[in-house]
Amino acid sequence: MAQEIAKKHGFRPLSLGLLDETTFYFYMMLESDGQTVSIPLPEALDAAGVKRAIEAALKRMSSGFLRTVAVYAPISNPQMAQFGMESGPAFEQLRRKLGEDTTLRATDLKSGVVPNDADLLLVLSPESLDEKQVFAIDQFTMQGGTVIIAASPYHIEQTQESISAQPKETGLENWLGGMGIVLDKSMVLDPQNTPFPIPVQRNLGGFTVQELRTIPYPYFPDLRGKQLDRTNTMTASLGQLTLSWASPIKLDQEKNKDRKVIELLHSSQRSWTSSSANIQPDFTTYGEQGFPVGNTIGANLLGVAIEGSFDSYFKGKPSPLLKGADKTKEQAKDEKKEDASKEKTVMTGKIDHSPASARIVLFGSAYFLSDTALDLAAEATGTHYIKPLQLVQNAVDWSLEDQNLLALRGRGQYSRMLMPMDRSAQMFWEYLNYALALAGLALVYGLQRRSRTRRLQHYNTILSLRSE
Repeated sequence: MAQEIAKKHGFRPLSLGLLDETTFYFYMMLESDGQTVSIPLPEALDAAGVKRAIEAALKRMSSGFLRTVAVYAPISNPQMAQFGMESGPAFEQLRRKLGEDTTLRATDLKSGVVPNDADLLLVLSPESLDEKQVFAIDQFTMQGGTVIIAASPYHIEQTQESISAQPKETGLENWLGGMGIVLDKSMVLDPQNTPFPIPVQRNLGGFTVQELRTIPYPYFPDLRGKQLDRTNTMTASLGQLTLSWASPIKLDQEKNKDRKVIELLHSSQRSWTSSSANIQPDFTTYGEQGFPVGNTIGANLLGVAIEGSFDSYFKGKPSPLLKGADKTKEQAKDEKKEDASKEKTVMTGKIDHSPASARIVLFGSAYFLSDTALDLAAEATGTHYIKPLQLVQNAVDWSLEDQNLLALRGRGQYSRMLMPMDRSAQMFWEYLNYALALAGLALVYGLQRRSRTRRLQHYNTILSLRSE
């Protein structure tokens, strides 16, 4: 029976401690019409906690309820950034937009579990996640949940004088690798891009001055047309999307052969990648492009959704939530003897593999949803830019199978983005507009002169007839 349970549901025996040899099973599941939902054990094993967990699972299997999205995001403190201290990107515009259709639950995942009432987990700009936080994400996926991740292997630092990138660890590298996904440690540069106001140094008569210039910026790929998957409701209605400082995604074909893989976003065929942390353009050395063109040119995968059964990254490992799981057995025994009276009993479940309903959605950019990136895009395009927010809303609705909201949002009207063009093309269309305007004025003047001449001829004819 234990082998059958492990094979079908991935449930492993539970224990109350790392050194406790007594094991038992205590799991709850709901099943209806072929849909299976695992009910997570509440942190406090009380009647109220169990009731909330069961009600949350019932809502996930039903329609018409307001969905709950658990959101992990780094702490953002603008005052810290002003003093040069590290501060995570802010996502207030995204929170307000998602709050229109869902209930948001902020979580730091440090307890090792996702809030019991969460229908979906949204992970924004993860950095240096510890084992418990990764375990929370892993087990939520193993319960058949959906995890949407916007991540980058670089930390972007922007000041009034310059902009730079520093490599960083998300903490999810090994976990994603176990799921057959690799977030490459490089960034995509695309000649089809969105302009970006960037500080540039200019030499004027021996003096170096710094000014802000809105220039084509290859690190802001402009995706449209076939670069957005037209067959999936997440991207079919977007029309255009700008991804800032995006990294390519690579898939393990062998691990994903039995799963449904949806490639959502691609850069253009003329794009390339660079692992350089220097993201400040150098027009003196590299001309109008501002950056060296890489050797490998071609489309790169920037967004993917994978649905199917996943094996837990912690399969065969002790649960990080058990006391002493990160220590040797000798250390754990010593600690247990010292504070046995103070030790708090912790019961934790661990699921080894997920049902086929589990989903992982990964976007290779941690900043395209941030307030800063949205403000920069709005400044460059001269319009209120919400395409990234619409993408995440669509991803949430698709994950929770709320097709009605997707259909309504698909009929929404947004500003139509023009195709990007180089300086020579811009000058051509600009001068053509001037020429057409002058031609129109000349045509109006000619028609007015012709009309005046005809009126004079008409009046002269009348006068000549009267004189006769």
